[in-house]
Amino acid sequence: MTFRIEVARSRISRKLCSISLRSWGGSLLVLTGALLVTVGQANALATQVVASNSSTCDPLGLGGGSAGASISVDELGTSAAFALADEGITAVSALTSQVACPTTSSLFGVQVELSITNSTTRSFANLWYVADGATTFSNIDGEVNQFSAFKIDGTVTVNANNPLVNESMASDEVFEPGETWTFIIDHYDNLVGGPSSASSLGSIGVGSDSDQVQTIYLSTGSIISAIPEPNSALLLGLGLAALSSPRWRMPKRLPQVTGSARPRVPLSHAIETAVECVDT
Repeated sequence: MTFRIEVARSRISRKLCSISLRSWGGSLLVLTGALLVTVGQANALATQVVASNSSTCDPLGLGGGSAGASISVDELGTSAAFALADEGITAVSALTSQVACPTTSSLFGVQVELSITNSTTRSFANLWYVADGATTFSNIDGEVNQFSAFKIDGTVTVNANNPLVNESMASDEVFEPGETWTFIIDHYDNLVGGPSSASSLGSIGVGSDSDQVQTIYLSTGSIISAIPEPNSALLLGLGLAALSSPRWRMPKRLPQVTGSARPRVPLSHAIETAVECVDT
């Protein structure tokens, strides 16, 4: 009789272990995936910028555009430092007759078409172009770190300033890996490099923070993307993990269960059960 009871207990223990590992496995996988996304974003070249609107073309739309607001952004660029941080792009500039914001004018500069290609493994939504110290242009939506800036949109969001004229993949204003965006800079001028310098996006730092000591040729502007705060990926992962956690139930045939009550097994007990299973 004693032998049969011990055998029954052993079978119950193994069954509980199997249930515990299966049930909590899905939740842990969801949470682990969210944490990995969070770590990937933390490795990027993130920086803080201050943005404000202007009345030239459209609202800047970066952090609400309120004066003095500090916003976390990723900076994309063409130098090796950006490539190492999975923030690399390539850029090519050319002259064009197209106009992004017809309501503006300038006695200086030329119409420039700038094409950037996403060399990273990630997609970016909501991109902005920001001038460096020696660069001026006229299709201005606002300022970032005290220098002129505009949002790169126009294929989906159509307003007064529509610099984005082509996306090599879907026209959804999402900068996907391997995709090329082409946008217009009105009346572009750079005091040192001239019109061909628009593709120089190499220095780390945005606007007034851009490294002007190394070379003015190295960078004439910056491409930035806003970082959501708080981290939506982590919050989403925590929510999904909570929703996917089932109610623990003992096997229906256990003699300890009476009536309709089915006791729940907490996570701590599930881990203890899994350890006991491995030990046996």
